[in-house]
Amino acid sequence: VIIFSAFVSPLLPLSACASAQRSSWVSSISPIPLLPKGKVKYLGMQMWRAYQASIARSPLLTKMLTAATLWGTIDAVTQWFEDRPEGFETTRSARQSFYGCFCHAPWTHVVWNALERRWPAATAVSVAKKVAVDQLISAPAFYYVYFTYLGVAQGESAEQIRARRQRLWPTMQVVWCLWPFVHFVNFKFVPLHNRLLAALCVQLVFNSFISHMGNKPLAQPPISGLRAKDLLPALKWNNVPMADLVVSL
Repeated sequence: VIIFSAFVSPLLPLSACASAQRSSWVSSISPIPLLPKGKVKYLGMQMWRAYQASIARSPLLTKMLTAATLWGTIDAVTQWFEDRPEGFETTRSARQSFYGCFCHAPWTHVVWNALERRWPAATAVSVAKKVAVDQLISAPAFYYVYFTYLGVAQGESAEQIRARRQRLWPTMQVVWCLWPFVHFVNFKFVPLHNRLLAALCVQLVFNSFISHMGNKPLAQPPISGLRAKDLLPALKWNNVPMADLVVSL
């Protein structure tokens, strides 16, 4: 994603209505020097600067491209782990990428900016308030929309979409075991413009579960989010059931 941003960043013009603070931030970013021959260790820093320049120039668009890339890639990897007699489904990864681009990135951009305006301090109390609103209000609504979107995108009936939404509560049980702690660290220590990227790094693993929950056949009943053996029953790692691997760990 960072490599992709390095090519995209020159094409993202500065917004005419950008604030003075953002303009100062952009101007403070030093030019990216050419990579000296044999100095591969500088490549990561250069790509990071390119990403920061891109998100400074066009924050929402950069977040959308980042989320689209990671959501689609994670689903492709998830399908490889799954025991799928029908083989790889390109349209499924495209659906995931579309949702990441046009829902996840704008959703977090708007919600997290609003939370930051309401509680700008980085104190434990302010961070706890932001986490509480995000996890108790925003997250359930987000995953409700996610399951509804998957049903609509696949042309399912209203009854099938309602059945798909039954996975919301088990999903939230798993979400609340991880994300309150992740977001407390994220909201307290990570700058606002990089929080989505930090969350997506965690989602490299977690979205495998979300993709599986959202796309598994409706004939499979909703799981209990508190039973580890039921979390990923169809996922395999080199023919080793993933659920057994999770339990063993």
